[in-house]
Amino acid sequence: MHMNVRKPALQFKEPIKPPNRTEKRVATYEVTTITPIYGGGVKAGETDRNLPIRPTAIRGKLRYWWRFLASHRQDNPLSGQLLFEKERTLWGGLGDKNKDVSSAIGIYLKQVSKPDIKPCCEYTERKNSESGKPKYDLKFSHGIPAYALFSGKGKNPSERKTPEDEPANVILRNLKFELKIQEIRSPLSDADWHSVLEAVRWWANFGGLGARTRRGLGSIAVSGVEPLTNRCVESFGAQLKTLTQTDNATEAWQNAIIKLETFRQGRNIARQPGNGKQPGRSFWPEPDSIRLITGNTANGYHPPVNRSGTFPRAAFGLPIIFDFNVPESKDEPPKSELTPAGDLERMASPLIVKAQYLGDEQYRAIALLLPHEHLENLSVKLKFIDYKLHHQSRFEQLATRGRTEKNPWWPKDKNQQQELARDIKPLVYAIPCGGQKAKDGNDCDALTAFMNYFDGKD
Repeated sequence: MHMNVRKPALQFKEPIKPPNRTEKRVATYEVTTITPIYGGGVKAGETDRNLPIRPTAIRGKLRYWWRFLASHRQDNPLSGQLLFEKERTLWGGLGDKNKDVSSAIGIYLKQVSKPDIKPCCEYTERKNSESGKPKYDLKFSHGIPAYALFSGKGKNPSERKTPEDEPANVILRNLKFELKIQEIRSPLSDADWHSVLEAVRWWANFGGLGARTRRGLGSIAVSGVEPLTNRCVESFGAQLKTLTQTDNATEAWQNAIIKLETFRQGRNIARQPGNGKQPGRSFWPEPDSIRLITGNTANGYHPPVNRSGTFPRAAFGLPIIFDFNVPESKDEPPKSELTPAGDLERMASPLIVKAQYLGDEQYRAIALLLPHEHLENLSVKLKFIDYKLHHQSRFEQLATRGRTEKNPWWPKDKNQQQELARDIKPLVYAIPCGGQKAKDGNDCDALTAFMNYFDGKD
């Protein structure tokens, strides 16, 4: 994606000599959660009542943002061995002769408030079920948008067999603690120290605590940290879109998630209206791509309309589950999972959608698109995970898609992108002014379309 690049707000130039001092610098912050925390414990997806916030987890998140800033700054970005060595010097890691290098930065927590832990959702049994079997209505609680944490819904009471089938617990907003960042090996250069503080700033603005922070869980307000501006964000190759500010963090979060949910699954934007609660057919090409691969077309009632064979929503992160929610006897494709090709099972989304704290009890919904050059070399595979044994040989072969013209998950060529986008209703947002000519250097893809859709501008 082409964007105007400006000078970064913070330069990381090394002084000729380290400062001549012996005192250890300290930065102290008051942190308050503004949305519920999902996970955060030792075991993935689980909360820990005794240790709700772990210093090692915060270190990992600061380390991520430090690495992002160091590798994407305009002035002398680091890469390869230089990035590895600088990161190890500051944050620790495996050194020469397989000896651990201790971190130069200490992370300390004090005065952690008592966590208020609740299930993220609840099931209510319907009365007078016609089938005689219990049926349940699902409702997410505590202001959590269902689309942000649908994987935590668990199973309804009649289907639960293990504790893992229960709805996931979350730590409700307003958890407070004091965070202290301290040099533990002195002296660091001014540039190194300020690079750590800048990582704190980006984490406070765009990160959070626990899991699924890229969908707004665990967002935080941090004392003394200023909101990042569009100018600063763009100087690191990212793009920031915002909505109107509000005095309600939950409202800002919900507004952001609604934008993403509507763009990916909403009626009239991402799918046909349908009948009643029954959703209509998707405007996205992935269901038809799977029908082309399997040959299942609902006995001819759902022949593929889009025959591009593409999977543009892979850009939002992987895996993606495709479930047609019908018995196999209906001749629709079996449940399948789109993952990165090779050994990896996941790919983090380059898109962050959340509530951002602006200070003075003000918040806003934001969409932050991080640099995503890695998508240029992404290949994906489709794995069928629900089918009858006599179909096993048919579905064992993985349908692999690279970003190539012959076998695309989404093509590299921008003219080809634009040609395909005209037939995919949500992607029209990536084509300015009705789609006659793409902007020079702009991708015509799902991420571009969403960022244009988010704030209603092209």
